[in-house]
Amino acid sequence: MIRYFASHPTIANILMMAIIALGLASLGSLNRESFPQLKPSKVQVTVAYPGASPAEIE
Repeated sequence: MIRYFASHPTIANILMMAIIALGLASLGSLNRESFPQLKPSKVQVTVAYPGASPAEIE
């Protein structure tokens, strides 16, 4: 397939333009939100406590 498109660049360009046009046409149907509701599943807290052992921190 690569060899075919390399020897027929016009067809490759038409296919590329069709993919771009279909992508631009589908932008209107995408669901977009300015501030979507997200529920964080994890929280990571990093605290520096110099000189403390791991047992003291827990």
